[in-house]
Amino acid sequence: MVNHAPQQRYRQRKEKREFNHKMKRVRKFTAIKKEMESKPQETATKSSFYDQVFQTNPEEKQSKSQHHQKSSSKSKRTKQKPDTYERAKKVYAEVKKKKDEELALAQQQREEYQQQRDKKLRERRQSSKEFQMKSKRGQPLMGVRIKSILSRLESD
Repeated sequence: MVNHAPQQRYRQRKEKREFNHKMKRVRKFTAIKKEMESKPQETATKSSFYDQVFQTNPEEKQSKSQHHQKSSSKSKRTKQKPDTYERAKKVYAEVKKKKDEELALAQQQREEYQQQRDKKLRERRQSSKEFQMKSKRGQPLMGVRIKSILSRLESD
C-alpha cells in the first residue's frame, strides 16, 4: 500500500500558498477600487486600473530594498560562496581538461603503435623477399636462412 499523506499535505500547502497570493491581489484590488470610487474621475492620461493594481508601491520597493541591503551586508561579513553556475563551469572545465589529456595520451599511444607496426611490416616484407630468392638452378639460398637463424640465437 502506498502512503499518499505526504503528497496530500504538499498539495494542501501549495493550494494555501496560491490562495494567499491571490488574496493579496484581491485585497489590493478592493483597496484601489474603493479609492477610485471615492475620488472624482481623472483625465484619461493616467495609467489604467489594471496598471495601478499590479504596480508595486514605493513603500514596498523601499522595504524590499532594505531587506536586500540587510542580506547583502551579511554576505559581506561572511565569505560569499561561488555561484552554482560558476561551480558547474569549473567542474566542467576540470573534466574537459582531464578528458583532453586522456585523448592526447591515447592519440600518442596509437601513433607509437602504428609506427612499430609499420616497422615490423617493413622488416617482414624484406625478410620474405630474401627468403624467396633462388639460385640459378631454382634452389633456395641457404645463406639468408642461416643468417636469420643465427640472429635469432644471438638475440636469445
